[in-house]
Amino acid sequence: SPQLFRTRGGRAMMLITDCSICLSTFVEPKLLPACGHTFCGACIASVVNAAGPTQQAYCPTCREPFRATEPLPNYALRELLADHVAFGAAAAAAAAAAAASGEHLSGAEPSAPPLDAESAGAAGAQGAPLPCSRENRDHGGGSEVQHAQAVEVLVGLGVPSGLAQQVARDDAKIGRRIFLLDNSGSTQTADGNYLAKDAGQSPHMVRCTRWDEIKHMALEHARWNAATGTPCEFVLLNPPSHPERREGVDFAVVDASRSSASAVREQVEGVRRMLDQTQPGGVTPTADRLSELHRRISHERMDLAARGQRVVLVVVTDGLPTKATSNRPTQEDKRVLVEALRKMTLQLPVFVVLRLVTDEDDVVEFYNNVDQEIELDLEVLDDIKSEAKEIASHGNAWLVYSPLLHHLREGGTFIKLFDLLDERSLAPYEISLMCQWLLREPEAAPFPAQPQQFVETLGRHVSTAPKVYDPRLNLVAPPIDVNRVKWVVLPFTQYVASVSRRLMPLDSSHSGLAARLVQRILEAIFALMIAIEIHLRRATAYRRRRAD
Repeated sequence: SPQLFRTRGGRAMMLITDCSICLSTFVEPKLLPACGHTFCGACIASVVNAAGPTQQAYCPTCREPFRATEPLPNYALRELLADHVAFGAAAAAAAAAAAASGEHLSGAEPSAPPLDAESAGAAGAQGAPLPCSRENRDHGGGSEVQHAQAVEVLVGLGVPSGLAQQVARDDAKIGRRIFLLDNSGSTQTADGNYLAKDAGQSPHMVRCTRWDEIKHMALEHARWNAATGTPCEFVLLNPPSHPERREGVDFAVVDASRSSASAVREQVEGVRRMLDQTQPGGVTPTADRLSELHRRISHERMDLAARGQRVVLVVVTDGLPTKATSNRPTQEDKRVLVEALRKMTLQLPVFVVLRLVTDEDDVVEFYNNVDQEIELDLEVLDDIKSEAKEIASHGNAWLVYSPLLHHLREGGTFIKLFDLLDERSLAPYEISLMCQWLLREPEAAPFPAQPQQFVETLGRHVSTAPKVYDPRLNLVAPPIDVNRVKWVVLPFTQYVASVSRRLMPLDSSHSGLAARLVQRILEAIFALMIAIEIHLRRATAYRRRRAD
């Protein structure tokens, strides 16, 4: 819902970078892992202290329970605040120098003093660099030189520079990606699809079998990981060889970190040959393969821990789990699979992505329930079009869910905002982060924190940004819908005024009484919407308290 105003410096304002508890700029922001909401470190501490000796506290925004040890530093937001301080200080120094010399700064708008002096002081601790300022941005993800090289590679693959910074840090924490590919008989069903990006043509969806969709996805990730240097494996769910597994037949490996460029190209070609010669058939013994992978990864656990890395396991499947001797899934088969996932994520440093290549209701419902009801470190994804619709239905229709974003989520990412996209509406500060990752140029000033200025700056960047494929509408569009962002970011009265101005221009001969009437009607409609939303939130919070 639209943000409320507060008074600062004699004028009503709430900045995008303000904490919703203290209504001041975030100071040492911390994130609640369960729900993703962020607050000042001191504000979170006060919530925990108020909870009493049980150490069971509740998120002030959504009432999700958390414990005192769970909040984590929000490095991305701290980095943005550090940039606000750095660019604000630079702009102030330039203005002071110009004033001292009797000159003016050419009348151009300032590069970005988005935070006022009070907020800059709070966020910057009197000029000291924040934990994620440019002097200290390597969060355990390798050397600065390696990080810069990784960012350069990602930008070459089409990742915006701001997002490339985040993805590079993520990839440094990934020791290996393993893709478990379902090649059971049901993958021959011809209701799959993939996005074709042929030269000279607009992106378009192609109908195919489920196995062809799996092959296309696997090859894209093989090429991507070959370029980024992250080791990866592609393992068939039903291996043709028994009992020993043969490389190139039952599994394939792409490891650019230990191979020459020509050898890596041959490895990617080996993945393609293995997939082309595979004839789908058999059942869906997912739990059996997970047990095998569990034993393998267990031997690497200490090495992974020493390097501070994890394994990303992407399970690509189209059906419910079965035994190796039966093609009929049972409740026991489902229980065994859930237990195997639980062991994988709780006993080992493994993050699991379940990528579904089916629209069958019982399959989708089962895996979604696994994601929602069982506290496991995993993500469930559908095809790009279904994911785009789900993200829009959760209040994030302002973001075009491009093939790049889908690819990053398919390969497993630890970026919390990506995880939240299909769970809830992003807050204004989260929208600001996402927009700047996608649109802000390297070394450019951060977008303003004042809502109206932020929207205006966003509009200018969107107007010149490359368009992306929108799978929900099946067309090419700007990456951000600025008008939808306005509804979330702009304060209530400003948004109503902007809508009424669009409906009734000021130079119209009917701009007097009619314009005021339009504004009153809009205010009444929006007030009713907000009242309904508040009522629903209170009802949800009440039900959760009763359940607790």
